[in-house]
Amino acid sequence: MNLPRAVIDRIHRYASQGSRLRTVYGRGDYRLLAETLWQVPIVILRASEPEGFAQMRTEALVEWLRTTRKLKGGKALSSA
Repeated sequence: MNLPRAVIDRIHRYASQGSRLRTVYGRGDYRLLAETLWQVPIVILRASEPEGFAQMRTEALVEWLRTTRKLKGGKALSSA
């Protein structure tokens, strides 16, 4: 399963802004949110089935980590 382009774009945008991820499990609604202090949480992805959400969440977390590592590496290089 591949993440939709819109989800990847949101991950790149909010990871670069220093947001944190939070998973919310509701009644028939599963969401992965990007949260930043003093701002409304942004829905990165949403699903109605736990199995599909678990797979997409894992892929989103991998992409989030990849993005934040790339950003940290870039900042370290540019400050040298």
